[in-house]
Amino acid sequence: MKSLFVALYLAIMGSLLVVMLSIEALQNFHYEEEIGTDYLNIGQAVAELAKKLSIDSPQALSENIQWLTQNFEIIHKAELVNKTGNVIQNEKMAKIESFVFEETSDSVQVLVPLNTSQSLRINFVDAYSSEYSFTYYLGVISIYASMAVVIFLITRMLYRYLERLRHMAAAVASGDDHISLPNSFIQPLHQLNQDMNHMVLELKQKTDENHLLTAAIHHELRIPLTRLRLALDMVQRSPKEDPERDNLLADMDEDLDDFSVLMEDILTISRLRIRSNPIEKTVLSVTDMVTKLCREESRNSKDICIETQFNMPFMLEFNRRLMERAIHNLITNAVKYANQRVRVSTQIESHQALLIIEDDGDGIPQEEHTSVFTPFYRLDNSRSRNSGGVGLGLAIVQLVIEQSKGKITIEQSDLGGAKFIVQWNQ
Repeated sequence: MKSLFVALYLAIMGSLLVVMLSIEALQNFHYEEEIGTDYLNIGQAVAELAKKLSIDSPQALSENIQWLTQNFEIIHKAELVNKTGNVIQNEKMAKIESFVFEETSDSVQVLVPLNTSQSLRINFVDAYSSEYSFTYYLGVISIYASMAVVIFLITRMLYRYLERLRHMAAAVASGDDHISLPNSFIQPLHQLNQDMNHMVLELKQKTDENHLLTAAIHHELRIPLTRLRLALDMVQRSPKEDPERDNLLADMDEDLDDFSVLMEDILTISRLRIRSNPIEKTVLSVTDMVTKLCREESRNSKDICIETQFNMPFMLEFNRRLMERAIHNLITNAVKYANQRVRVSTQIESHQALLIIEDDGDGIPQEEHTSVFTPFYRLDNSRSRNSGGVGLGLAIVQLVIEQSKGKITIEQSDLGGAKFIVQWNQ
């Protein structure tokens, strides 16, 4: 804290000192111009008065000058000097011989011509009293002391705030994600506190997701590997002419396909969660993409009627491969859990482009609308492991939509099932 206080004090007071010296230099320049003119005028007035007082008796000029010196407080000394011929070329012109300007006093020496052979040299001294000088310097010391107190208070506040940031960083690094910074009455610090608290919450969420993903990956990988191991063991034990051998090999091939799909989904999730990875984007028609995917799914699922309602086509910037996969996941998800109908529509409302996918299945409970986007999350009803999948489809959908600066929500469809709404700002 001491070094921070010294650094702030030197920086602030140094800046103030530079500004004060610059202002004082400008003030002195103008002051010298103005006060010099005043003293020249006073000197000429004193010389004229001395000449008028000595009209009847020129020999009394020196005495009159001394009398004027005693009666004018600002005249420190006045004396007659003989001209040397080059001191003053113009008999009527007065000049300043010297000017000493200080904080508490002014000293000016003026030379005024009296006649062709003599000039009057006047030393003006205008100084503050000792009491005023004491008050002046006491005021200066008080200002610097007050600035020191103010800077100390600011330093103390900043130091305590930096200490809280340091403790927060150390706590987060050690795994404590429950720490937070209090609100501040200073708006910039208040905003910084909110950003730091938000960062800690994001780190906590990402850490929890990583733990969940790691545990779930281990569990999901173990299932197909266990089936493969059992099938392989049975194949090794069965004779070559056993008719079940071909069935076991087919099951192994199917398990390998499931394993490949699972690894592809996990890889996609990992890439999407690393936001620093650049993703190539192109402006494409969402309507055309949805039409193509619906047509393909209709050929594969003839028992389900897929209705399309495209009120207004729109274009968006996104990665074609990822967006196709996300929309395909939504459509196949609706087809999988529908009883007879799936409805896919696009529209534009209030400067928002909407993609809506609905089905007439059992729907998703309100309390599960957020959880279904968690990786490896499954519902306990018909949308479960028995329907296939490992619970990564909707997680991939959400990440892809967020990458395209969109948002996905779930509502209850008038068809009876789930209604997925994807929104993009136009």
